[in-house]
Amino acid sequence: MRNLKIGQLAQWIDGKVYGNQQRLFSGLARIDSRQVQEGDLFFAFSGKNTDGHKYVPQVLAKAVAAVVVQEFDEQWLDWLQPEQAIIVVHDVQKALQQGARAYRQSRNVPVIAITGSTGKTSTKDLVATALESTLDVMKSPGNFNNEIGLPLTLLSMQDHHQALVLEMGMRGRGQIEELCSIASPDIAVLTNIGPVHLELLGSMEAIAEAKGELLRSLQPEGIAIVNGEDALAVQQAINSSCMCVFYGLDHNQLWKTLRETGWPEDRPVEVIVADHIKALGLEGSEVFYQWLSYPRQENDKVPLQSACFRLSLPGKHQVANALAALAVTKVLHLDTSMVAQAFLTAQLSSLRWETHRFPQKITVINDAYNANPTAMKAALGTLSEIACQQRKVAILGDMYELGEMSSQFHQEVGKEVHRQGYNLLIAIGSLGLHIAEGALQAGMEKNKVYTYETRQEAALSIVPMLQAEDFVLIKASRGMGLEELVNVLVKALR
Repeated sequence: MRNLKIGQLAQWIDGKVYGNQQRLFSGLARIDSRQVQEGDLFFAFSGKNTDGHKYVPQVLAKAVAAVVVQEFDEQWLDWLQPEQAIIVVHDVQKALQQGARAYRQSRNVPVIAITGSTGKTSTKDLVATALESTLDVMKSPGNFNNEIGLPLTLLSMQDHHQALVLEMGMRGRGQIEELCSIASPDIAVLTNIGPVHLELLGSMEAIAEAKGELLRSLQPEGIAIVNGEDALAVQQAINSSCMCVFYGLDHNQLWKTLRETGWPEDRPVEVIVADHIKALGLEGSEVFYQWLSYPRQENDKVPLQSACFRLSLPGKHQVANALAALAVTKVLHLDTSMVAQAFLTAQLSSLRWETHRFPQKITVINDAYNANPTAMKAALGTLSEIACQQRKVAILGDMYELGEMSSQFHQEVGKEVHRQGYNLLIAIGSLGLHIAEGALQAGMEKNKVYTYETRQEAALSIVPMLQAEDFVLIKASRGMGLEELVNVLVKALR
């Protein structure tokens, strides 16, 4: 955040200032006292495990520009340097959100917001990669996708940034709408609707409504970019009033979905769709695509562009994410040839499809950041495609928040393990037992299925089971901590 005075921020957040109101911010907005640096803005949150107010003296000693607090201690003034300030507010979290909202309105840059049940972070990474081919881009770091992380990201945007890419998560109704009220996105990307948070929301339709808040929050001039092969996502687009661009891997399936969900024939729509995908193993995919316009009916399609790109990430689901990213660049009228160059070296955030290759020619894919039924099946299919005729090993754990159908969803994943021809399944956790059940029900041999209660128990047995040239997939919900198994394999196989 630059060219913003402490006094101006204090006005935005209804705060009382002690210290220098003329100081310009030169750093980032933070809530972790261990990360603050000179020129940063520190918000002292009171949480369950710690209270940021305890660290105000330490933070001031690090030469931050200002601290925002809701409990004021006059002794802090002894730590205050002439160029620093303390801003006292009624509620730190509300102040953070108010400040982010006002700061966003002061910046004339396109804001792209991304949500969906799966693929949010990968799509965020690819959208940022695509835009960075032409623009100076800021994207939300890590999992900064909630009511605290999103405003922190907004307040950390600098003057040189020309576009902002935000991920929006949710656990219930109204949360994405709240995030949109802060970020005011210009472009919305809806990746899909799946059984994530089903335990909390109760039905797929309720999940779709909650995700659809992103589209309904757009201004009339906003543009929605939506997975055109996902009927529930398309229905949310129908319920919105903005311009829509659909993307997909199969033109016929996409158009069938639009027709069956009742997309109005007289409502203009544009489509980006893959004509052909050539798998390149671990090296990714080569993709031929078309950009089409549908003024009225299927037969009235008007081709706007045909081109190709090579994506460094394997898997058809990543191709879909890349098409969404391409759609963003197209609606911003950027040079797609530059985007194609950027896709050649695209990378994902940590713990998402990290590839480790060992001397024994064993390939381990660490995709342990998160999991749900859709993402599990996509990952299983991608590794199967890459491995070809080599032995395939699936190390899978619990998927959380799936409600009453949790055991069924886990069994379906187990059946997919067998359908994809995996040679070995290692299922971990209490819900992982249902993955094993599904694999056995589908016909997988008992001597190829192993179950463990914890990752620590599994770690003792995995290495002896592996063979040279194996391909290994590790995936589960984040709370399972299966990335620790990667550390075990790294130590054992190197």
